[in-house]
Amino acid sequence: MLSAEEYRAVFESAPDGIIVVDRQGVVRDLNPAVESLFGFAREEVLGEAVEMLLPEAFRRAHVAHRERYVRNPHPRPMGMGLELTARRKDGNEFPVEISLS
Repeated sequence: MLSAEEYRAVFESAPDGIIVVDRQGVVRDLNPAVESLFGFAREEVLGEAVEMLLPEAFRRAHVAHRERYVRNPHPRPMGMGLELTARRKDGNEFPVEISLS
């Protein structure tokens, strides 16, 4: 079992972006890799809906997908067989791989 300090060190130093979202889809935590990948400062993302990181065309549908996951959560890759994209602060889209747990 990791101590809180050890957990935070692993979380902060992970090379992959990690976003912690609550049941309502609000971003509660993120690691520095997310800031680097998306171009947003931590303060700009915390407390916002995770959909802010998605291309506009996918935001509405994502809310329904997220709500369905909350009703039956289990670790899994997201969008199997699909090309998923995210949106940077500057509006540019980029391919992503996402897993839920």
